[in-house]
Amino acid sequence: MHIPILPSWYELRSLLHPRQGRRSNAETELAQAQTEVELATANWVEVFGTRPGVIPTIPPAPALAGSSAQEMVERSPRLRTQVAVSQVRQQEVIVAERATRPTLSAILETDFDQGFIDDGAQARLGVTVPIYQGGSARANVKTARANLQQSQADEEELRRELQRNLSRALEETNSIQRRLETARRAVEINEQALDAARDQFNIGRSTLVQILDALRELNLAQVRVIQLEAQARRAEYAVLAVTGDILDALGVAQPTDPTL
Repeated sequence: MHIPILPSWYELRSLLHPRQGRRSNAETELAQAQTEVELATANWVEVFGTRPGVIPTIPPAPALAGSSAQEMVERSPRLRTQVAVSQVRQQEVIVAERATRPTLSAILETDFDQGFIDDGAQARLGVTVPIYQGGSARANVKTARANLQQSQADEEELRRELQRNLSRALEETNSIQRRLETARRAVEINEQALDAARDQFNIGRSTLVQILDALRELNLAQVRVIQLEAQARRAEYAVLAVTGDILDALGVAQPTDPTL
């Protein structure tokens, strides 16, 4: 049986000052946390008009189906909307070009409306040439083609923007996940270090300060895990925000473009 060696009065007095310093630091951190909570509450009241209630647990962001960033970009609601705009502009070009071409009409004349039937029937063909609207029609074609080119340029620019932003968002998500795994391992290691410090204290080979140091390191590691978990959740939704899938994920109806 091992009997713990009790510290002398001088040793206790030497331990008192570090403990007071740690307590002062802890009180400072607590005051800072309370200040941040008050600021967050004030912002909530400013936006929503009432104090926040119990904040529900935010569910994980749904994973986008796709093996590559390119596939996620092509299925992006933002890009699909722009593609639909280009298709509408393409139809406008077709309609404008048809207005510049001559139109052919056919008329069949009979005597059915005279009350008797005769073998005679006449068919007339007519060609309508838009002579007086030629300049206006050609201008409409140019405008429609210009709108189509602009829409296609916007589509390509949006595709490049989505690819660039999505690559950064995915890299940030992966980076946070790697750091989160390391932080969780750090928590396990610090838990083992705390248990070891307690065991050493029980056999008289450790001091209370060493236990407090191990406990503080464990608390810091746990706080780091919580912070990284919050960052990971935000990064997941940031990916959805880039592609435009965040509205569907949150169940928000997207506005419909009246021109489509």
